[in-house]
Amino acid sequence: MRPFLLPFKFAVSGLLIAVVFRNIDLDSLAERFAGQSRGWLIAAASVTIAQMLLAGLRWDQIIRGLRASVPLETVIRVTYIGTFFNSWLLGSAGGDVARAVLAPEGGIGRIKIIYSVLFDRVLTLAGLGLVILPVMALNIGPLARSMPVFASLAVAALPFVGLTAIAVIAPLIGGRASAVILRIRELGLSWRLLCQAPGRLGAALAIAAVSQVAIPAIAFSLAHAQHLDVSFFDFVVLIPPVVLIAALPISIGGWGVRENAMIIALAPIGVAAGSALLIAVQLALLASVLSLPGGAIWMRGYLGRSPPPLASAPR
Repeated sequence: MRPFLLPFKFAVSGLLIAVVFRNIDLDSLAERFAGQSRGWLIAAASVTIAQMLLAGLRWDQIIRGLRASVPLETVIRVTYIGTFFNSWLLGSAGGDVARAVLAPEGGIGRIKIIYSVLFDRVLTLAGLGLVILPVMALNIGPLARSMPVFASLAVAALPFVGLTAIAVIAPLIGGRASAVILRIRELGLSWRLLCQAPGRLGAALAIAAVSQVAIPAIAFSLAHAQHLDVSFFDFVVLIPPVVLIAALPISIGGWGVRENAMIIALAPIGVAAGSALLIAVQLALLASVLSLPGGAIWMRGYLGRSPPPLASAPR
């Protein structure tokens, strides 16, 4: 099945992008792009950078909750490198692997650092779910109770629920189980350890929710860069479902899915398809371009035959 997954994702992205551009006036789109406000573009870039910083702070809370000793500066640096891999490897798996490999062990071992990356991914999805739930409960916006959003929310909630279930049964697993079962037990016990630090877990979840609100702020800035008269509240309501749908693992980096969802979501507030498409594309490109220094940091360490200065040290 795996050999066919990547071609399938490319096919989905290609088909959806073709659907989008079929009804877009490219000359008008070029004019919108050229006439953008630089000030609002700078604002969008600034919020994007802040969101990357929030990602590092979120992961730091998880690492602390697992009682690892890794400097905050190191966590943020590795997160930045991971953002580069996320953007340029067309998916989040590359960034997660980079973080799991490059982060120092911090006195808890490599496997628990890997678990911390997994927990960070789970809490990121949970934070998005927290932002989405009020929108769904109040049925606000065209995507609020659509099947893609229900499916995406289920995907977001399932890892959190699954880890909690594993944590409950982990102490019941004996020491003579198979290696795989023992790894699952260790995963559950690590999640229990994090849950025993509710301040860290709560902080990570709160940061995850705030970082998801940052995405509407970026989209809002990009809309005003096009001189669109839209409110920030509209974007807080309409953009999270778009992000949730784009996170479904059915396309390459969300391309095609994100653009179609953005056009559907913003149509009720009077945003033309071309403007919505430009917002969606620039939203993705901003993260890609601004993550390039992370790639430079990684290459500097790689070419020097040693990683960047990521040595573990007490806080």
